[in-house]
Amino acid sequence: MKILAVDDDSFILELIPMIIAQAGVHDVTLALSGEEALGIIAAETVPFDCFLFDIQMTGIDGIELCRRVRNLQDYRQTPIIMLTAMTERHFIDKAFAASATDFATKPFDVTDLLARIAKADLMARSDRQAADQAPNGDADPSVDAMARTEDHIVPLWVDGLDNIISLVALGNYLTVLSSNGQHSTRVFAVDANAVTGQDALAGGPEYTELLTQVARAIDATLGPHGYLMACARPGEFLCVSNSTALPEPEVIESEIQALLDEKILTFDDGDLMDVVIAVGDSILPGLVKAKDVDALFNRVIGRAKARAQAQDDSLKQPNIRPLPTFG
Repeated sequence: MKILAVDDDSFILELIPMIIAQAGVHDVTLALSGEEALGIIAAETVPFDCFLFDIQMTGIDGIELCRRVRNLQDYRQTPIIMLTAMTERHFIDKAFAASATDFATKPFDVTDLLARIAKADLMARSDRQAADQAPNGDADPSVDAMARTEDHIVPLWVDGLDNIISLVALGNYLTVLSSNGQHSTRVFAVDANAVTGQDALAGGPEYTELLTQVARAIDATLGPHGYLMACARPGEFLCVSNSTALPEPEVIESEIQALLDEKILTFDDGDLMDVVIAVGDSILPGLVKAKDVDALFNRVIGRAKARAQAQDDSLKQPNIRPLPTFG
């Protein structure tokens, strides 16, 4: 595993390789600033497998560095672990909105940091494996490695949207908030699977465009309230918000639906895409540990699916009026 660690504190920078060595990782490059890090990345012929960025640095800080690295083709999905002594929600939100993968606090809990490094290593290996299995050995860097294991490819990057992140990062975001005593977070899902002709376009450019438009509609609806989201399986969006004024699911649902209806989405042949949005009830999960994330996500997706099924059932109900009575 090849790691680049960036911190303007020379003591911390010297400490990082000693900690990481306990995980058997010895290929660690060090940089004292964001500017130096970008120069190292540009000159490197073999891409890094993982980054460790301090958030608060003079010049280019860790959050801006994260954004710039994410704009590089080779590093759209590379694990980025943010390092900071700041545990306020503001810093956590900014780090993950910049597409950080994970978050570790100073002073370091060695066991915790090693666990995050190990998780990043698994992600990097998965991404390399997906690249090797793709046609011509070239995987689309805009698609998360985990998504490639699904029947359909799930796009996770939408131009202009900072709040759509990877599924792994969204899970890490929840656990980081929880470990720092932030337990007011709401989690819910948006389902967009009820699409006429979906089987014919799933996985293709039309489906990618559909999911992009759904993501933009979610962003327009939830943006004023503060949120992060991730695309899970095709047509399923997981959303996390810390807002105390989050609208009811029915309101969110109707606003997203209205925005999509205004766009009049069509297939390439001109046929109308009949997009139906379902938003499930949110869950206030409280304490969230890493082992709880998958079950939590499955629960909220299940709620959105149940809502979608209820919508479908209501449409199938016959419109029967009672017969008039005489005499």
